[in-house]
Amino acid sequence: MESLKDKVVIITGASSGIGEGTAVMFAQYGSRVVLSGRSSENLERVAGRCREVGLTDHQILVLQGDLANDDVRKKLIDETIKKYGQLDVLVNNAGVCHLVDTTKTTPEYYDDMMNTNTRAPFFLTQYAIPYLKQSKGNIINVSSQFSEMAVPQMYGVYCMTKAAMDMFTKCLSLELGPFGIRVNSVNPGSVASNLEKRGPTALSEETYNYFLSLEKQRHPIGRVGTAEDIAWGIVFLACDRSSFISGERMFIDGASHWVTGSVQNPE
Repeated sequence: MESLKDKVVIITGASSGIGEGTAVMFAQYGSRVVLSGRSSENLERVAGRCREVGLTDHQILVLQGDLANDDVRKKLIDETIKKYGQLDVLVNNAGVCHLVDTTKTTPEYYDDMMNTNTRAPFFLTQYAIPYLKQSKGNIINVSSQFSEMAVPQMYGVYCMTKAAMDMFTKCLSLELGPFGIRVNSVNPGSVASNLEKRGPTALSEETYNYFLSLEKQRHPIGRVGTAEDIAWGIVFLACDRSSFISGERMFIDGASHWVTGSVQNPE
């Protein structure tokens, strides 16, 4: 992973969960990290973790804002180039999930998931491409195992957004390959984070813990993932050791996307 040293990496949704774990791991390898998220307090906490593993203040840029806003997207790229003069890696990680049955999904919930999970990374990537062409950099989209698993009730629209991100990865890898830009995705299984604990449809702590216990049984490997599990895949795809990998979907889910029936894990 030595090729990651001094690379400039934008991580969206860096204030918690997979984004936080990814930011800290890039920091451990000496990358200059640009942390994007909605919570200033959480971003500063993550910045502190990046300092703890060796980065200086100059190697960390914190930019708070909602990427559903085009001005925020443009500012993220502009401020990155203004500070560092380059961009090497874009990690499109920010996402939301409103846990509501498809038949009860309101236009507001639908638009929020589509705007955050699909529209925002699409247009942020447009702003980033000219600079990634200069660096022959790469893009990693954080998708989901639900991009190809049909999950009824509460995950319907979320599944749709992640299926769109997979196709975005495939098409963009063909379009940008001639410029030396690699485009891949990681497709996590269930990860112990706060995705299902945010927003107006958030699960209670008790319900969330029950959800995790069920997910543990659904994953053949016998546990849910951690942010670090997913971060390892992201940093691998970003480094030069994966220089011939593009257009790939890396499922990091303990084989659970292959499950077609119930799986009994021995205790």
